[in-house]
Amino acid sequence: MSGHRSFNRLRDKMSPERRAANETAASDMNREYVLSQIRRELGVTQVEVADRLHISSALGGILKLQIEIGGKDYPLQFSNA
Repeated sequence: MSGHRSFNRLRDKMSPERRAANETAASDMNREYVLSQIRRELGVTQVEVADRLHISSALGGILKLQIEIGGKDYPLQFSNA
């Protein structure tokens, strides 16, 4: 295949900052996907979730969930694992 490059080789050439940014973006996309699957299973739209939480989704914001344990806040992480 002409122009084919190993992704590992391309990743090895990335700066640590770029790798970290890519990992963050991939994690965000995974979380967004999981939340969309949860909404689909529940049969609700993103707007309906926002309405139930009494927040506006019109601003294009991001819904972040966290849990408080012992006075400390922890972000909720979603995984397909």
